[in-house]
Amino acid sequence: MNTIERGTRVDVYRNLHNGTWSVRDCQTGRVIAHMDTCSIYDAELVVQPAGRRRVLREGRKNVHAFARGYIHNPAPSWTLLKRYMRKITYNPYKAASFTYADDGGAIHNADIVALGPEGVHVYQHRSDGDPAMVPLDVWRALLEASSQKEIAKAHRRIAN
Repeated sequence: MNTIERGTRVDVYRNLHNGTWSVRDCQTGRVIAHMDTCSIYDAELVVQPAGRRRVLREGRKNVHAFARGYIHNPAPSWTLLKRYMRKITYNPYKAASFTYADDGGAIHNADIVALGPEGVHVYQHRSDGDPAMVPLDVWRALLEASSQKEIAKAHRRIAN
């Protein structure tokens, strides 16, 4: 059940019942997997206003916030990449959008979203010459990698 074709457009959200990430196919609207870790690219961070209003009114959680994008499978190891990513959070009682954990700024889109046991991290490529950013061609190599060997090669490029 956890094998999903790369490039499938999905919504990913935290499953509060089992602690995993639920992966819902955008085309069918059906949950197609539950995963401990997941990564998507060309992502939109969606908060449905009516669902948020319902949470505020009733004080009960419901699925109304998720990351929508294209599944990356196999998922790269994000251990090395986290230094290039920022953690984000969503709390319907504090903000109407996803926010950066470090400064509270709103975020609505990201190049890559990594969802795992440590939360949600995002990467946005900037072309402002920031030396801490991973070159875009390396990210593309990660996204196009079809085997663990190719992923390891891209990781070595980032480490150097």
